[in-house]
Amino acid sequence: MVKSHAFTTGQHEFQVFVLPSDRDTRHNLGLFLKLSSGHPTVVNVRFKITYGTFYNNLEGKMNFRAGEVKGWSDAVQAEVLDQADVHANLELNIVIQHYLS
Repeated sequence: MVKSHAFTTGQHEFQVFVLPSDRDTRHNLGLFLKLSSGHPTVVNVRFKITYGTFYNNLEGKMNFRAGEVKGWSDAVQAEVLDQADVHANLELNIVIQHYLS
């Protein structure tokens, strides 16, 4: 597992987790967001994923409480990982938009 440094948006602290595939076994690449601290919140999350020549956009409305982890277990399919150059870099662009009550 790879995890980002904590980052803040307003009064909320988040982390991104990437569960990379093991090239010896066929697993998809998972992408997850954790609310590390802050009061419960509802956010719209958008991820742009680039891996070699592959790109994907993921979007979801997520309800978070502190400590919760949510995301996509199949953000990048194993077949895409098999076809990518072994020197390809994974690039993530994230937008988190809070819903105001």
